[in-house]
Amino acid sequence: YYELDSWWYLKGAGSHGEDGGIKLWEPRKDVFPKGMRSVLDVLNTTAAAHSKYYSHDNEYQKRFKFLIEKKAAIPLEIDFWEYIMSQAANDFSLATFEHDWLASVFELMDKPSWDTTTIRNLHLHWGAASAARGLTMLYCMPVVSDVMESLENPAVKYIRLTDDYSTNVRQWRVGRPAIISWSIGLLAFKDTFWTQEHMPHSPY
Repeated sequence: YYELDSWWYLKGAGSHGEDGGIKLWEPRKDVFPKGMRSVLDVLNTTAAAHSKYYSHDNEYQKRFKFLIEKKAAIPLEIDFWEYIMSQAANDFSLATFEHDWLASVFELMDKPSWDTTTIRNLHLHWGAASAARGLTMLYCMPVVSDVMESLENPAVKYIRLTDDYSTNVRQWRVGRPAIISWSIGLLAFKDTFWTQEHMPHSPY
């Protein structure tokens, strides 16, 4: 199936390019005018869709409880993830929920760096909400605590072990970390790669 990266949803204030947290995890009208599912139906396939941390000005904080700091925010209750995973499975017809920028939660926020309960609950909420809807999960940019918490999240099946595909030669180094991921039941995922020598619109 296809993987939809971070270009398809709305990001928050001050974001540019791939940076910035999620403001609204729904298909942008300028990207999918008729919705994501309509495109997947035409292609007769399903997809894995990108997600990340939330912006401090996200549109969900009016309905759900968030831990909000200056640069990022994370949901605190499972009700939020029940809502998001229902969208993913039913409205978007996804197979896999990809949570990227996991390390950024620790880099951009203070409390998750010392309060282990907040992050553990986040992983447990992901697992319960996605597994209940038959969704698998893909972890990207994890730190050690994310890798270990995957043991408590039965929905996590894949974990990305490489840098972004670019001119960085290290992005092919997947062998050694794959041994570790295999030992805890996670399939190694390598970032996407070019299928031709010259890719249109690529800065590389």
